[in-house]
Amino acid sequence: MQYVTDDRAILNYSWVGSDSSGNPLTNRPVFITYSLETTSSALLGNGQLRLDQPAFIDSFKPLNASQASVARSAFSIWDAASGITFLEVPAGLGDIKLATFNFDLGGFYNSSQADAYGGGGIVYVSATYPEAGIQLFLHEIGHNLGFKHSFEGEYVLGPSQDNFASTVMSYTSGGTAGTVLGSIDQRAVSYLYGQPGSDGRQVAAWSWDAENFTLTQNAFAGGGTILGVGGNNNINGAGGADIVEIEGNTRRNQISTGAGDDIVTISATASNNVVSVGDGADRISLRPGGSFTIDGGAGLDTLSFTADYSIGANFSVATALENGSRIDSIESIFLVGSSLGNDRFVASNANTGIYGFGGDDDLSGGNGNDNIFGYDGNDTLRGGLGRDYLSGGIGNDLYAGTASELTSDTIGDFSLGDTISFQGVSPTALGYSLIGSTLRYAGGSLTLNGLTGSLRLASGAQGEAALIVRNTAHVTNLGDFGGDGNSDILWRNRDGSLSVWGVSGDLRGNVVQQSVFNTRLGTDWKLIDTADFNGDAKSDLLWRNDNGTVATWNATAGGQIATGGYTASVGAEWTIAAVGDFGGDRKDDLLWRNADGSVSIWSGSSGDFAVNTYSHGSVNTDWRIQGAADFTGDGRADILWRNSSGATTVWSASGNGFSENGFNASVGREWHVDGMGDFNGDGRADMLWRNDNGAVSVWTSNGSEFDQAVFDTSVATEWRIASIKDFNSDGRADILWQNANGAITSWQSNGPAFDQQVLDGYNPGSDWAVIGHEYIL
Repeated sequence: MQYVTDDRAILNYSWVGSDSSGNPLTNRPVFITYSLETTSSALLGNGQLRLDQPAFIDSFKPLNASQASVARSAFSIWDAASGITFLEVPAGLGDIKLATFNFDLGGFYNSSQADAYGGGGIVYVSATYPEAGIQLFLHEIGHNLGFKHSFEGEYVLGPSQDNFASTVMSYTSGGTAGTVLGSIDQRAVSYLYGQPGSDGRQVAAWSWDAENFTLTQNAFAGGGTILGVGGNNNINGAGGADIVEIEGNTRRNQISTGAGDDIVTISATASNNVVSVGDGADRISLRPGGSFTIDGGAGLDTLSFTADYSIGANFSVATALENGSRIDSIESIFLVGSSLGNDRFVASNANTGIYGFGGDDDLSGGNGNDNIFGYDGNDTLRGGLGRDYLSGGIGNDLYAGTASELTSDTIGDFSLGDTISFQGVSPTALGYSLIGSTLRYAGGSLTLNGLTGSLRLASGAQGEAALIVRNTAHVTNLGDFGGDGNSDILWRNRDGSLSVWGVSGDLRGNVVQQSVFNTRLGTDWKLIDTADFNGDAKSDLLWRNDNGTVATWNATAGGQIATGGYTASVGAEWTIAAVGDFGGDRKDDLLWRNADGSVSIWSGSSGDFAVNTYSHGSVNTDWRIQGAADFTGDGRADILWRNSSGATTVWSASGNGFSENGFNASVGREWHVDGMGDFNGDGRADMLWRNDNGAVSVWTSNGSEFDQAVFDTSVATEWRIASIKDFNSDGRADILWQNANGAITSWQSNGPAFDQQVLDGYNPGSDWAVIGHEYIL
């Protein structure tokens, strides 16, 4: 902080803008409109208001007659001291808007003042301060003009000067009323906006139609920058490279720039925009909405409809043209979405570039050759007819269209979670094939790039043919007996009966075919796990008898299971602690543990096992194996251990052994590892914890440790986590719950959380239990 005696004490920014170094532009006369608001609706787009405080919004009141008169006088004082021309326009249109609110209701993001707030195109007066004087309005208008408090920032006034005699931006009267500008105010405002009497000299000529609140500005020959105002604008160029910028709320803008490479930017929605840019390589940017008439003239011209940064747009160029708007002599058209909101864009039949950016966007091309990019969010992209390029970017994206609309398109990134919807085509009629990057189907073909996994045919939301990406990563406990990529449900009755229910055919993973396979085996046989021991992409069953015998049953076509397979006998001192693909050969292996704490692996082969391919000496029996999963994402299963104290550690498989004791953490003993699976689809297994009180928590692996408590919730304790599966083949693990009364429900992962109660309404009775595994630990 440095004491100064000049206008640096209050200079902050300029209404007109800044230079390339970030310094405020100086000596720039400017037109600024203001309006006395009659409703709160015109103010709700301002980022200073907290829209989650409805009581504050409802406390809005217009300025009373006395306040309005004082405010107008304050604008006149700033006007007379500089090259600023203040113009009053109807409510809702001003560059600066004035209103009152009850500040006691806490509706501001950035203010702790008790009397007023100014800046960013607003002046708000507290409703509890009805006798607001001229100093208050001078002060808050000053903030809008770019002036800061005289006691804040790098440069400040000394205590003896910090008063109203020096600047109305002070909080200290110093014995003066602050009814006029101080000496520093006068220097600062003329420094930024020109000397008194320089009003309007930024243009060749101007006029103001107060009745129709229309400002007309004529540019100098040779080009220059013209700033429009809130209200109505007539702006005329005189040749040369003109830059026209209009940021305030407007009803009508009529702009004619003439020849030259012109840039026209209208950053607020207007009822009507008429823009003629003449010859040259011109760039026009409008806010979506309202009617428009655009003439680009000769040259390579671009027209962009650009949404507000934080508010999604709902705009159809095609509909606007049908309703009388016109676009002539424009070579390139762009629709640009917001970074934070959800946009809905529909192009015309001209070639169009569409950019959704953030949010869940719905983006549709017309009959031209369009380039459509969704970027972040779960986006829907429709190219329409023509040769289109479609890229959804990050998120679960839907590429939709009829067979003819999708023909000749290129999908740039088709990955886990994405879907192609062939509207009007049934799944049985699609008849697709993928050769290289060419996807052929009944009625046409398209280019498919960026495929991560393999394609799977499913039914879309309306019963249409849909292609999704099937995760080709090896998943040990998938429980997919039919080999269709969807996990199935394995039941066992108290009497030993076994039943498989198939889950297939729907993107939601909620279509169930009961009793695909049924058999019965004595209760002396325990079903240890499901795994793919022979590498045929179908899950097999692993059994162990109370007498120590081990047996596998291999899945066959159609979800059936062959009841004969590999058998061996192992002493009762050895238990199967986990199953996983420790060698990375896409065949699952058995992890044994002896009562003395030693460990051994049997490696899966094509129907049998190679015995003791890995062994490890005794590990303290305070440490128990919780299971095996690929936490590092290298295609090999790792071992998760937990100590009786609550500590956890991971042994990471290396192909010929393990790197011991990584991913270390500790959790209270009331928490239990209830499952492992890749819940976010990043190729690394995550941990699912359950507390004795019913709480649930997901820890996601980042490859070297766990990000804890990524998802937390609580479920009544009569519901148990029955198994971790992937019921819709989207590469993300889902949770299957079973109630004590036998009912089941699934939670389908959507990446950061879960869609609950997806597979619902089934209850075979409490004698039947969903089998995840029955490790004897």
